[in-house]
Amino acid sequence: MNDRNTGVVSYLLRAFGLAWILGEIPLQLGVSANSPLFQFVALPGGFAPAIAAIIVRKWITREGLAVPAYA
Repeated sequence: MNDRNTGVVSYLLRAFGLAWILGEIPLQLGVSANSPLFQFVALPGGFAPAIAAIIVRKWITREGLAVPAYA
């Protein structure tokens, strides 16, 4: 696999995995999906794609976080 495919696969695994884990933990602890507590506890799962993007760009593909300059 080339670096681009590695980055994409790594991002998808991390983003979905983190979101699903953070959404499943409250359910396993007995918090109802309809309760306001669930919404508060599961909130970090909404940031999973951003966290995954930072991890992949900084440590997996080593592209960095800077915005590319266009001519």
